[in-house]
Amino acid sequence: MTPAQWMTVAQAAQFCKVDYQEIYHRRLSQLEFRRIGTRLGSSPFGRLIRIELASLQRSMGQPETPTEALPRWVTIKQAAAYYQISTHLVRTLIAHEQLDARRIGDSRTLRVDRDSLLDLGKWRRWEPS
Repeated sequence: MTPAQWMTVAQAAQFCKVDYQEIYHRRLSQLEFRRIGTRLGSSPFGRLIRIELASLQRSMGQPETPTEALPRWVTIKQAAAYYQISTHLVRTLIAHEQLDARRIGDSRTLRVDRDSLLDLGKWRRWEPS
């Protein structure tokens, strides 16, 4: 089974065979990660952290696992599976305009824009000059 492209901190620790605290406090600054959440509601902004598998593999000196390309417009379930979050949180992110989504025709079917999904939760790092 291929691991997911984005992992929780606990999954990343298990993948690297280290303690959770090692990932969270020591390695997180060197990894590509996303903070996912909403400013309002049950989870404060940035509460959920997802770490990119490829950045973990690079930090460990392993070859990167090829990832599956996303279509231009993804379903709610595909968007939730991409970051390992609930479909309810995806709908909340759409409602708070953190994800761009469109209705298909005159139906109730929603599709999420791939580019907004890929940019979700990017954390800008301050680099001293």
